[in-house]
Amino acid sequence: MTDIVYRFVDCGFGPEHGIANWGEEYESLLPDSKHDLYRLVRDAEKNPVPRPILRQICGKDDYLYTDNLRFRDFMLDRQGWGYAYKEDEGVRWWDFWDRMLPDVLDFFEKTLKI
Repeated sequence: MTDIVYRFVDCGFGPEHGIANWGEEYESLLPDSKHDLYRLVRDAEKNPVPRPILRQICGKDDYLYTDNLRFRDFMLDRQGWGYAYKEDEGVRWWDFWDRMLPDVLDFFEKTLKI
């Protein structure tokens, strides 16, 4: 999930949803937590250390598609990141990941220079 904060703040995920999916400590997922990807990116940009390489893949029919597009646009506006985005038809189920796996393995092979 690329935007847990959006899901809780703007979509109205309540305590029952948080507890059912992430446990009693679900509040640690809220804005500015260690699970807020937007915060993590901004924090990484404050440090002179190398940034992680990010690869984002999403199905166009996934219910989180717009969340993924929002994060993609956020990342494309940033400088100094090894970031790549790919989308394809479908949702994030096994048939989707089976199709994406060769691309992911190629990405790791090139990135890790295996």
